[in-house]
Amino acid sequence: MSNEVEDLRQPGLVRRVLIGRKPSRTLARIVVWLILIVVIRTWVLLPIRVEGVSMLPTYREDGINFVNCLAYT
Repeated sequence: MSNEVEDLRQPGLVRRVLIGRKPSRTLARIVVWLILIVVIRTWVLLPIRVEGVSMLPTYREDGINFVNCLAYT
């Protein structure tokens, strides 16, 4: 009987993998990751699209490269 009660209380495998055992900590981690990604995307790595064939063969046309903005400060 006690095994049945424990099985009912434990979350499923999918929920544990996606959300974790503590949803509030998972939400905090998601917020921290989003802030970190926005900061890096805004002030550290700038995506640049290569237009035209002037950079061939080094860069493909319509490719995306990232510029390290910290190197210029």
